[in-house]
Amino acid sequence: GNVKSVMDAKEANMSSKQLKKLRLSWDRNEDSELQENVEEILEVLQPDTQQLWRLDVEEYKGVHFPGWMSSPSLKYLTLLNLLNCENCFQLPPLGKLPSLKILGIMKNNHVEYLYEESYNGEVVFGALEVLTIRHLPNFKRLSREDGKSMFPRISILEIDECPEFLGDEVLLKGLDSLSVFNCDKFNVSAGFQHLWKLWISNCRDVGDLHALKDMTSLKVLRLRNLPKLESFPNCFGNLPLLCELSIFFCSKLSCLPTSLSLINLQHLTIFGCHPDLEKRCEKETGEDWSKIAHVPYISVGSKHYSPD
Repeated sequence: GNVKSVMDAKEANMSSKQLKKLRLSWDRNEDSELQENVEEILEVLQPDTQQLWRLDVEEYKGVHFPGWMSSPSLKYLTLLNLLNCENCFQLPPLGKLPSLKILGIMKNNHVEYLYEESYNGEVVFGALEVLTIRHLPNFKRLSREDGKSMFPRISILEIDECPEFLGDEVLLKGLDSLSVFNCDKFNVSAGFQHLWKLWISNCRDVGDLHALKDMTSLKVLRLRNLPKLESFPNCFGNLPLLCELSIFFCSKLSCLPTSLSLINLQHLTIFGCHPDLEKRCEKETGEDWSKIAHVPYISVGSKHYSPD
């Protein structure tokens, strides 16, 4: 229902409602009373915490989040999305929520860290497995300080339009899947030994990708619109499990590494790259054909090759 005032919020009597899912959303054009009292209204809208497993907060215009949103009493909260809470300078301290597995933060111009607090050795985000962060122009790192017991279970991370994101944290080394989209500069650091999927798209500068040599578990590598990528490191022999390689719109990439012939590739897709690369990958006649002839399914430009 519609809540227009603190009185309406109190009459909603949310604390008596045993909800499993709750979505709280503000209209962009709310009247002035609601805008002025938005923090108090969200405080009063605290639900019964015993069964709530999903919470979505959208278009919230307050500067601070209420304490109940980060209370350990939300012991079953598994999924949380904060969308377009653009006036908040800090996220609520979510690190102690015991069951939070999936977290999405989208559209905020101020937040720099997911976990702002000083690290005291306790487990932080102990259950979190999937994290999505989109459209946070000042976001730098997951945590202001490094610590051994931070994000121990995180396995899937998606970063989209976070141009300040550094990607240098030790805690990321346990990831299974990393997707980085629309970040101006992103250098993949060494040590991603567990990573099985890496997807980088629309990043102006990704360095030399030499860190690929450590990704011995990598199965899927997708690269799209990387305008400064001119060549690959010759380390594909270190990637025995790689079965899918997709390269789209890397306009300066003109040849493939020799080591590509050593791996167990099943699918290779090349599209919109340097004209020389497509020419070098032409069946039978191209200079790089011998590196990829063993791949069962090949797509280069408009041509497709597969087993007869």
